Amino acid sequence: MAIDLTGILSVNEYYTHHYLNTILEEDIKDIVKKFKEESDAKEESAPWSKLKELSKKYYTLNEKMNREKNLQNRYKAQHEFIINLFQSLGYEINSNVEYIEVKNHINIPVLDEVKKANGAPLLWIIESIDEYNEEQELLHNYFKDIQYNEEVEYPEEFKKMDFEEIITKYIFSSDEPPRFIILSSYNEIIIVDRSKWAEKRILNFKLDDILSRKEDSTLQATTVLLHKDTMCPTDGISFLDTLSENSHKHASSVSEDLKYALRESIELLGNDAIRDMKDRQRVGVF
Repeated sequence: MAIDLTGILSVNEYYTHHYLNTILEEDIKDIVKKFKEESDAKEESAPWSKLKELSKKYYTLNEKMNREKNLQNRYKAQHEFIINLFQSLGYEINSNVEYIEVKNHINIPVLDEVKKANGAPLLWIIESIDEYNEEQELLHNYFKDIQYNEEVEYPEEFKKMDFEEIITKYIFSSDEPPRFIILSSYNEIIIVDRSKWAEKRILNFKLDDILSRKEDSTLQATTVLLHKDTMCPTDGISFLDTLSENSHKHASSVSEDLKYALRESIELLGNDAIRDMKDRQRVGVF
């Protein structure tokens, strides 16, 4: 059965839609097999099974978030769920928030930071809390003062600045920015890749769609695209880069095939026109 990508959105073609629908399943097959073998060896559930197990907690949380109006309570309930979610995806994450300074001495609350072997930042996980339960688009949400404390002051600049602007002006323009940002609320996750950010190409995961259907192929694709071992391997390049390269090659191949198909069609039409002129219209053709 073909891979089901319901709830996984490639915005502005982070990967081409044709690639996702026709090639991705084959490209992630070995990674899925590797995760399964590693989980069996440890006698534990595979990562996508852990995601499936979170579905009950998700719907309990979803009901609570729909009722709860107090921001402190909303943040506390969501925070616990997000910790569990990313632990199931291989991140060594706990409830503590780290404040990382970017440009202009602004501090960003980061749930988890993964670094390269040389100590440079590679990935940040950042939490977004929706104050009014309006299901606002994640990039158009913003940091809340509740995400700061007495020791780290809430930046005045952030009161009217959404995540899209913060990522552009403060995070990716800092002296040592991470390559990836995972921005997460309880019902949505996005992957922001610095190399694709100029075109606003992102991967978007709608957790309501993904967790409600409990479809293994969807959960496996979600695991491969978000897991720490694929995004931030200890050796080699990110598997997401391998997928980007394959997507680009496939798009180039399709473009080349279309070019030759178009040329062949033009030649066939031209030959038909010449035959018609000679045989039916009796027009000389030189």
